[in-house]
Amino acid sequence: MSKSTSRSEDKSAYREPGESKSSSRSREKVDKTWSKADLSALKRAVHDVPTTLEKQERWKQIAEAVGGGWSKRECYDKAKELKEARAARKREEALKAESKDASPTAADSSTGGGDRAGAGGSGGTRGGGGGGVTTL
Repeated sequence: MSKSTSRSEDKSAYREPGESKSSSRSREKVDKTWSKADLSALKRAVHDVPTTLEKQERWKQIAEAVGGGWSKRECYDKAKELKEARAARKREEALKAESKDASPTAADSSTGGGDRAGAGGSGGTRGGGGGGVTTL
């Protein structure tokens, strides 16, 4: 029994009072930040490592390619975060493009729509659209 007591005393000497094993691990992860080189390596590895591999093996290879002590779970989480951020940026860009396209179209339709309404009969036959098909 004295051996187990001395081991626990030795382990507790490396931790702060009131600190558990799990809290020291989680603190290490919080202190760790992704460098630009790490992010580039992650993006490159995600692209280069085949998706046909079993999921665990694929992320193991990605983590090894990234290096820097990143686990496969950390690599997976960061890649997912980057993918979601990219999708959000694309959605924002699409909305901006729609709003830019909608503004001139709305202005054109308000001015052009009135002109077309006055020449509605001749516009249909001249255009060859619906009027041309019905006359044949």
